Amino acid sequence: MESTALRRPSPISEVSIGNPEIVFYGDRILQYRGSAKRVKIGPQFSYVDQGAFKTAKNLEELDTGDGVKELAPFALDATLTVKKLIIGPGLKTVHGGALARLPSLEKIEVDPGNRSFKIVDGVLFSSDMSLLLCYPAKRKGDSYEVPAKAESIDIGAFCDGVNLVKVRFPSSLKEIDNAAFANCPSLSDVFLPSSIGYVGKNAFRGCPSLLTLRVAASSLPLNWDPNFAGGSTVQYGAKG
Repeated sequence: MESTALRRPSPISEVSIGNPEIVFYGDRILQYRGSAKRVKIGPQFSYVDQGAFKTAKNLEELDTGDGVKELAPFALDATLTVKKLIIGPGLKTVHGGALARLPSLEKIEVDPGNRSFKIVDGVLFSSDMSLLLCYPAKRKGDSYEVPAKAESIDIGAFCDGVNLVKVRFPSSLKEIDNAAFANCPSLSDVFLPSSIGYVGKNAFRGCPSLLTLRVAASSLPLNWDPNFAGGSTVQYGAKG
């Protein structure tokens, strides 16, 4: 019997014009209908549309390739089986929620030639560290401290974080977007400092272990969504 350690990885299938498994319009990928485990987007495409890989049931590794410059809002949302994401050198724009709901994601890599994004401690940020885009759902470790330069957390950035128990935010943080921490089953220790000016709808929805969400403000801040807690009890006037 062949040893698992000696098996060759699955071949990479390039998504390119003329491939019957891809629906496209011009340089935009509209939908991928293939069954390959590893996919690299061909250089003919510069834009990935909303939900383009949602029906890719076997996909484990996705490389945005050399041509893709932009991911639409929710472009890769609900790509349920992808374990590894490779950000190509040309990607410049990732719209809100483009990397939300990737429950099998273990690792993200950024091509050395990319100047728009970077990986810090396994987490994807904008190159200036102001925007946290994606915390892999299956990242190891039960606690995470958001770096001091971060100002915003994107839609669904921590969504489905199965191992996350505790998270801490810096005083630089100004915004936590919609569903940022949705469906984190073990998350139980959260304190929201007074620096945060906006927390979006259902930011902490589906977190059954988060019995009490501690907030520094004495009452619901003006710009926070009333449903930010997603069902958790909120303790206002709390200390970190």
